[in-house]
Amino acid sequence: MSLTDVFTWIQKNPNKHHLPGFQAKKTNDESSQEQFTWDGSPKTLLSLSGALSCLLTFHDPVFRFASENGQRQILRDTILELQGRIDNELVGRKWSRRKLQELVSAELAEKRPTMNVALEEALCELYHIQKIMIHHHDKKISFYPSDLRVWKSDWKIMMSDSENMWLYEKEFSSLEQVLQWIQTKENEGWVISWPVADGKLEDLRAELHSKGLTAHSRVPGEKVKKEDYARALGRSQAVAAFMNTRGSL
Repeated sequence: MSLTDVFTWIQKNPNKHHLPGFQAKKTNDESSQEQFTWDGSPKTLLSLSGALSCLLTFHDPVFRFASENGQRQILRDTILELQGRIDNELVGRKWSRRKLQELVSAELAEKRPTMNVALEEALCELYHIQKIMIHHHDKKISFYPSDLRVWKSDWKIMMSDSENMWLYEKEFSSLEQVLQWIQTKENEGWVISWPVADGKLEDLRAELHSKGLTAHSRVPGEKVKKEDYARALGRSQAVAAFMNTRGSL
């Protein structure tokens, strides 16, 4: 379904003010347009919600512009294909392949699938895609792969809400641009899921000190703990990895 089709459908829908995320009090054209943007970029309401549907909307133009019945058929075919790919391509990973196969199959269930970290991580690896997820209720931003230190400059980046109902059409030209966007959102008060460094407390503290950095407790007034040092160092490592990665997305 294209963005134009979505606008047309909403205007004809007598229950349009009850759709999720819509503000019923705003009725002028400018307000309607605002409801289909986020952070200055367009957003697309998915015909079928779910991690796989969201990824295919981003990845496959045939799926994006197919009818809902057409999308269901493509989903069925893709789920069947993924059963074999999971067995063959995710050997030795931390996820249970059988569990992943069950999660993929559930993407076509009558009940809307819920977000699952293992499924998000696995789909990103299988399709060589990196994903930014926006948790509006918690004002939090998470990532897949979850460790930003391993993100690649040659993998495309997609963005969605945490329920996989909306695809945000935000474009980035480089990881450095992604980093700038993340830091902007952090300054706006969003909680960023930075990676956490491993190591002993004294090693974490020493490495931070060597970088001229300090750690702070998440709770003002409390003593700085090991996890605070690990989080601060992980953030520093992620920033360095993004700054040192060259190439266009």
